[in-house]
Amino acid sequence: MKNKERLNIVIESGAYTGPETGPGTYLYNLVKSLSVAEKIDRFYLKDTKPDLLKRSRIDFRQHNLKKRDFINSLLVRPDVIHRTDMSSHAANHSAPVITTVHDICPLVMPELFDPSKIKVFSLLLEQAVGESAAIITPSSRTKEDLISFMSADPDRVHVIREGADEIFVPQTNYQTGLIKARYSIKRPYILYVGALDDRKNIRGLLESYARISHESPPELVLAGNTGRMSEPLAGIISRLGLSGMVRHLGQVPKKALPALYSGAEIFVWPSLYEGFGLPVLEAMSCASPVISSASSSIPEVAGDAAILVDPADTGELAYSMRRVLNDPSLQQSMRERSLVQSAKFSVKNMARSTLDLYRKAAFN
Repeated sequence: MKNKERLNIVIESGAYTGPETGPGTYLYNLVKSLSVAEKIDRFYLKDTKPDLLKRSRIDFRQHNLKKRDFINSLLVRPDVIHRTDMSSHAANHSAPVITTVHDICPLVMPELFDPSKIKVFSLLLEQAVGESAAIITPSSRTKEDLISFMSADPDRVHVIREGADEIFVPQTNYQTGLIKARYSIKRPYILYVGALDDRKNIRGLLESYARISHESPPELVLAGNTGRMSEPLAGIISRLGLSGMVRHLGQVPKKALPALYSGAEIFVWPSLYEGFGLPVLEAMSCASPVISSASSSIPEVAGDAAILVDPADTGELAYSMRRVLNDPSLQQSMRERSLVQSAKFSVKNMARSTLDLYRKAAFN
């Protein structure tokens, strides 16, 4: 094995629940980057979802990138199996298994989940920790959580940080004008991108925004599907007297996001817990001033470029929004710092570090 030049790497793509989800974005960026970073090894995608196969997204004509709905060990003998989530079981294979654990939120914040889901998640996580030769986490915080909650071996947990897709760059005024016209955004706006659920602290965001609503602030624009919330979004907006001040765009196509990020007065993301926090990185890559949470992994992503607040303190979040909106020089400084910080992350580096881990696992 040590003399073998080419590896057969099976990437299980059960995590691809859609192009706009966190795990889906991770898988897409990884596969796309691996297919051009390494021309010797062969990458086989198992259980691939149809929308990942579109040539407009990933070019499967690459000689080293193969699509397989089912990997027959007699036809393809894997040297490494990479599970990009914990939903599948790879213990029957003799090849070393690498598992990506994006976060362990059900264990860290059990109050946000049904007990049945926590139980299933715990069993899957325990299985993954037990059978994996290596585990990938996107942040040091998630690694620490794995060690704390699951007694994972620190030497087998590897932090490989994600990167933003190459489309996330500052857009011109013309491009931002087009996207504002598309969504009928006629005023300056504060932006939030992501699922609208309790974990993302949407209620806290709306309550903070209500504290400055009498000051004629920019419109609050929410881009993302409504998830599990203990109170309906429309009900919160009405209760806080924000009708006509908050615009919910629903799910926004990925290609529209760079212009939305670039045109925002502020990008606000007060999530309670994240394994990485990719929208923060995407927003910074588009030179958006960012206000986010001083919790979980977000400080690792934001560095000193963003204003970080206690997500449970609506007064602090409201003060920070007011501060940035009223200080153009601060806003410009934050835009500049966002670009400097986001340059530290790269999907190419993510792919290269992952490839190095494949070879380490295969040759051990």
